[in-house]
Amino acid sequence: MLGVKRKLDPHRRHHGFEILGFDFMLDENLKLYFIEINNNPALGTFGCKALEGAIFAMRTDAWNLSVNKLFHNYEDKNINKN
Repeated sequence: MLGVKRKLDPHRRHHGFEILGFDFMLDENLKLYFIEINNNPALGTFGCKALEGAIFAMRTDAWNLSVNKLFHNYEDKNINKN
């Protein structure tokens, strides 16, 4: 990541985030292989309930870790809600 830091943020913005797609593959022995990282991953769910839940959670987490933290002090307001 440090090797491409200037390509990921060429304008050196102080507040921002990037959603990356990490692709992996399993072989018949369940050995995991890393394939690639995409800087513009597909976020379509294609009617798959598992993808709907995962992508909704990822978008919510990205928002909460960036925008809410920056503008609404989200973490402090919700720290003891359980």
